[in-house]
Amino acid sequence: MTHDLTFVAPERRAEVRRRIAVIERFIAAPGRTAAEACAAELGLRPAQFYNLVRAWRETARPKAIMGPGAPRKKPSRVDQRLLAVIDQTIAENGRAEPSTLIARVARVARARDIPMPNRTTLARQVLSRRPALLVERIRSSYDLVVDHTVLDLPVDFGAASAKRPLATIAIDVATDAIVGIAISPGAPRPPATARALLDAMRRGSRSVVASCGRPRVGIVAHLLAEVDAVLEPLAKSGFEPSWMAAGTHAGGLIIESLLGQQHADIRLRQRLVWHDGQRRMAALAPGANALPLEEAESLVRGRLLDDRATTVFAGLDETHRSRLEGDLMVIAQAG
Repeated sequence: MTHDLTFVAPERRAEVRRRIAVIERFIAAPGRTAAEACAAELGLRPAQFYNLVRAWRETARPKAIMGPGAPRKKPSRVDQRLLAVIDQTIAENGRAEPSTLIARVARVARARDIPMPNRTTLARQVLSRRPALLVERIRSSYDLVVDHTVLDLPVDFGAASAKRPLATIAIDVATDAIVGIAISPGAPRPPATARALLDAMRRGSRSVVASCGRPRVGIVAHLLAEVDAVLEPLAKSGFEPSWMAAGTHAGGLIIESLLGQQHADIRLRQRLVWHDGQRRMAALAPGANALPLEEAESLVRGRLLDDRATTVFAGLDETHRSRLEGDLMVIAQAG
């Protein structure tokens, strides 16, 4: 039987599989002697083993028997008055740019003589407390956007060392929902963008209502060459595509507005989007293995992909849908 390890930390997966096998063997043939033998096999005391068995019987959730490895949240040392300012600022306009919110909080805090942490800590507090919403600038300009970020996961792409993957993500603007994901080893390129769009398209709603006007699709890129192959087929199919020029460290900001700097125990490293060297290598915990690509994709989709489907492609008739899907497949298979 295959168990869903979506929410089990990558470095704990082998151990969780081992625990499940031992627990299920014990459940099939219980008894004190068996419990002691199973506990010894897992390096646990009998009482600890019985707790694992109870957790598994009650939930059948692999995460419930993961044990050490999940990070504990540290209590915040930020002044409570500053947190109140942050919450009030966000309440006034939750769709403001994070940089705007940070600047407003800093200005109010200084005026009230509230002790300020460094800018990194302040930004982390703002991003963790603001709602998962796209900023107004994106809401007013696009119907679907594609952005990129780097995920702090060790993935085996067939090289000598584990690598942090690039996640190319399609977001439905009307619903603030992640509707398409593609995982790749390098910097942003047309094949990954095409795969993310195909994912969104195939999961999207069909023929809900005829589209009014040309749906606006924005794609974040550092250079036009990263997106030009994708823009043409979108335009031919009735969309209004454009690329959003981003600086070296400006990728992933749209994704960050939805997910913050960490989501579902995955840290987002947006400043690494256009870095494809040593900084993209992933450190492995002692005894841990890199995730196979298929397993990594399953984990990322399980944790980040929204259940809601986009309606951006719903106005396509079957001819245009088939042509766009074929064009995107050609691009996706090019690398």
